[in-house]
Amino acid sequence: MLLKTIDEVDKDLAKRVRYQRKKRGYTQIQFASKCNVPYGTYKKFEQTGEISLSGLTKIAAALDMAEEIDNLFARKAYSSIDEVVKDYEKYEKTGRIY
Repeated sequence: MLLKTIDEVDKDLAKRVRYQRKKRGYTQIQFASKCNVPYGTYKKFEQTGEISLSGLTKIAAALDMAEEIDNLFARKAYSSIDEVVKDYEKYEKTGRIY
């Protein structure tokens, strides 16, 4: 269950990206260029947290974090057959795995 609003999640993500940008020593203009995102779009993202998924993916790639975006809705990795059986039984009862 999410305890933040969507707006708060967006703004917190933008703050974390800003921190990573500054840590790497980029200005907004330099980083936007590195990401291949228009400067105005990037600036708005840092201010509001609003950006397209494509823009966010480009930013993640520039920060060497594209794998995190790629794994957002990935299937659960099981470590044993027992976990698979348990989830299947749960699915049989509730219609949901997660």
